[in-house]
Parts: sequence; structure tokens; C-alpha cells
Amino acid sequence: MHVALDPPELLEASLIKQVVVILNMDAYEARLLLSGKIPKLIAHFDTSEAAEATVKALTSIGLVAVTLADSELHKPSTFTTEFAAHSINFGKGEVRFSAKNDTVKIINADDIFLILYGKMRIPIITKGTRTKMKLSISSTLMTGGIPVWRKSEESIEERSFQAEYFVRLYDRFSQEPVIQIFESNFDYAFLGAKIAPSSSTNLRMLVLELKKVFLKAILDSRLTDYTPITQGNGMELSCKLIYLCHRAGLNISR
Repeated sequence: MHVALDPPELLEASLIKQVVVILNMDAYEARLLLSGKIPKLIAHFDTSEAAEATVKALTSIGLVAVTLADSELHKPSTFTTEFAAHSINFGKGEVRFSAKNDTVKIINADDIFLILYGKMRIPIITKGTRTKMKLSISSTLMTGGIPVWRKSEESIEERSFQAEYFVRLYDRFSQEPVIQIFESNFDYAFLGAKIAPSSSTNLRMLVLELKKVFLKAILDSRLTDYTPITQGNGMELSCKLIYLCHRAGLNISR
């Protein structure tokens, strides 16, 4: 069983001393664990009782901490499996999301607990060929040792990364998002005359519109402020920990 911690806004010496005692570590290690802005895994225990006791102790000193089972930690990424909205329609007290395959989800204004706005790296693989000069041994022997070069084509793959902004909407009952929106795969026609040339600007305006409808939802944009994490289990874990820490911070039962 793992324990995760949401770093505090203020890192005080007295808090570090208390964490040193609870986690049985030196002050330098405790300071590293408490630094940053994104929730992180800080400890592993053999039993759920030990993990829950640690969470209780950390909570008692004003920190937000949660437990995470090993099965949850290694769960496959849902970035490519959950409902991905392609268009949106704002109604009275609800929002209608449509996917490319015409699947529709209608979400009531009170149903969203967290709007998670972030940025990730998408791996881009470009395939191609390149020309290479290769010494022809047989032809060189036939010319009496004068080097003869031949052109040859070889296949190559180049790997690069592209930053992609995204939005995930969560309710109070599941660690998995009910809606996902990706910057480059969304129709921003609803913006009308306000639509911008930049998809990232359009997505930011969409986030503001979503917050106007989902008034009770928490808007968390921490994942837009840092070097983006590559799409996959690393990003999935960051999203999951942010969600769990918000839910724990509001004392909502898991």
C-alpha cells in the first residue's frame, strides 16, 4: 500500500520537523518530499493498516495525504480509452458532449467535482528513408582497388514530442474521468466570433466556459505550469493523485 502527499503551499520548519518524526527520515529528505506543487508518492507499506496510520498522522498536522493500492498504481492509462468529447453544446443547467462516433454524454451542472486542466507530451514518430553511400566490395575488386561507392536507401524513424493541452472532468464517485477533451481533437465552433487561431487559446476559453456552468467544481490547472509529462502511466498517476487529494481535502469518503 502506498501513501501520497499533496505538497503544502507553505513549507515551514515546524512542519518539516513533524514529518521527520512521522516518516522516520532526516530533515533533508522530508524537505524534498514536501516541496513542489504536484502530489507525489512518498512511502510504501506492507499493510494497509500501516499506510492508513501514516495518512492519519500526516492529516493531523494539516497535510493532505491519501493511500493508493498497488493495483491502482499500476492500472493502465485511460487517456486513450475514456470518453473523448469532440464537440459541446451548453444547455440550461447541463452540458451536452458529443464524441466523433456520435456517442453523447449529458452532464448536469451539479455533477462535476473537478475540472483538471493540464498539459502532456505526445510522442510523435516520423518514418522515412535516407540515402547512404556504401562501398561496393565486388566492384572495387574489379577496378583493381579503386573504391566504388553505391547509393543505398535505409528506413529510419525519428522520435519527437509535441505538447498537448487537455481537460478532464471528474465526478465525486470515480477516479476515472467522465469526460476528456484534447486540444487538437475538438471542434471550437461554439466560440463563434471569439474563436482564436490558436487551439490552446481556444481550449483555455473552453475551460472558463465550463467553470461558469460547473460552479461547484474545483478548477485545477497545476499540470499546465510544469514541463509536461509524457502521455501514459506517469500522467495518469499525476491526474489520479490530484483527484484523490482534492477529494481527501474535502473529507469526501473514498
